[in-house]
Amino acid sequence: MDSLLHLVRDKFLPSLTLTKVATGLVHKYATMHVLNTFLEPGELVVNPARPDWGIGQVQSIAANLITVNFENAGKVVLDGTQVVLETSTGTDTRF
Repeated sequence: MDSLLHLVRDKFLPSLTLTKVATGLVHKYATMHVLNTFLEPGELVVNPARPDWGIGQVQSIAANLITVNFENAGKVVLDGTQVVLETSTGTDTRF
């Protein structure tokens, strides 16, 4: 399974051109992370980088922007090139 994840990462994750801006580095021509492309409105997700947000429901996906309504953070618009959301069963106790 581990080798499959490496294959997906190496084959499908785009190499990003970085551009220096006043506030730091930003991605230029970035595309949504391949794992986020499988999300659909209505799905329950968690953001592993922000477990304090709790479980969220995907509201919409437009280009690279994913709108999620989290139980502890409210409605949040996420950049799909910067975060990978994980699906949840709604009874997720990992966090």
